[in-house]
Amino acid sequence: MRYRYNVALFLMTLFLGSCVKDDTNQIFNNPGSLSSLSAFNAVPSTSEVNLFLDGVRFNTTNEKFSFGEFMRHRNSFPGQKKLGIEGLTTKGEPVHALKDITLQAENIYSLFLYEEGGIQVKLSKDNIVVPRDGYAKIRFVHMVKDAPALSMWDKEQTQPLFGNIPFKDITEFIEVKANESLSLKIVPSGDRNKTPEISQTFVPENKVFYTLMVVGLLNAESKDEEVSLKSIKF
Repeated sequence: MRYRYNVALFLMTLFLGSCVKDDTNQIFNNPGSLSSLSAFNAVPSTSEVNLFLDGVRFNTTNEKFSFGEFMRHRNSFPGQKKLGIEGLTTKGEPVHALKDITLQAENIYSLFLYEEGGIQVKLSKDNIVVPRDGYAKIRFVHMVKDAPALSMWDKEQTQPLFGNIPFKDITEFIEVKANESLSLKIVPSGDRNKTPEISQTFVPENKVFYTLMVVGLLNAESKDEEVSLKSIKF
């Protein structure tokens, strides 16, 4: 009798396991049922940050995700999510936050962490349309809380690439020529002689997306927190 019971239990477990596997395979064979999420850490003085979606760790164990770092896009189930943020500051103090975010199927998102009376988040729905051949795409993100609105110029042009961008703003992507040097200058809007002023040159690659993110603090306590431009390719 016990033998029959054990056989029946084994067969039922095998059947249920195959059902779960079939459902999972169906989801991953249909990318339209998923969303995709990347993350940027613009919180000064954070030495290690872990993200959790509904209690499930989002970053891998070897991703410290410290200030200025970026996590590439990865798939996530859509829906309303509890985003848990846990980490440490450079002084060893704990960091905790719990936020609500909503991910929709078939959409691509970027999540930006920043500091404003504690850790805050901004979710950007990304319009990822592949650039034309011979072009790349760039966008500008302002994450310096004690800086005024900023404009980004190419020194070779008379109009800004991005003008009057306030703190926490994330622009749309624009096309720029690939394989040609861009001499970027970022200055406060309306007065190109005030601080912060950042000059940086880079050569965008063909059909590649870049996020140009200004991070840090004007009144930084350490060199690691000073205002800088992060050029992030993805």
